Amino acid sequence: MIYVMGDIHGDIQRYNSIMTKINLKSEDKLYVLGDVIDGMPYGNHEYMMLNAINNPHNSSLLHKWLQNEGILTLENFLHQDKVTQKKITEYISQMPTSINLTICQKEYILFHAAPPELFKKEQLTTTDYTHFVLWTRLKPNDKMPKDKTVIFRHTPTECYQNGIPLHIWYGEDKIGMDCGSSNSHKACKLACLRLDDRVEFYSD
Repeated sequence: MIYVMGDIHGDIQRYNSIMTKINLKSEDKLYVLGDVIDGMPYGNHEYMMLNAINNPHNSSLLHKWLQNEGILTLENFLHQDKVTQKKITEYISQMPTSINLTICQKEYILFHAAPPELFKKEQLTTTDYTHFVLWTRLKPNDKMPKDKTVIFRHTPTECYQNGIPLHIWYGEDKIGMDCGSSNSHKACKLACLRLDDRVEFYSD
């Protein structure tokens, strides 16, 4: 079985709740759409973390990360030895910004905020590519690559539909999975979708 999970944002309780419900087997695969860290493929929070750590003399990059709930992540990172710190940054640096999958003869593109194909299609020469795919807010009518369904996070599903608690949103060619997991409000959940049969799971 293939599972896709939204942003964890460092919330171990919600993460464990989902993991208990899906009960992963050794043959299963779980894809997390970035933002594993910061109480908030590779998401914009991992991007801010790498920028701040790899540019220690640029205070504005550090300030931006800390403004976006990066304080606890930074404190935990600094408590690690240099070898572990290097392993962490190298691991994050090697993460892809998108993943293509074929499940039950359906084509999917998994990413955090926006598909690379949209950047190429619009020929946005004035926008940084990495920033575009990790920070862009998709609109409901944005056209996605033909014959593919995109699955993304970053933009809360309440921007596309009503309903409490927040739940997964299905558009014509896209699936939004940001159910507000960076927020502690009871209406906000960590969401997970099993692609084989579209069964949804939500944290307690």
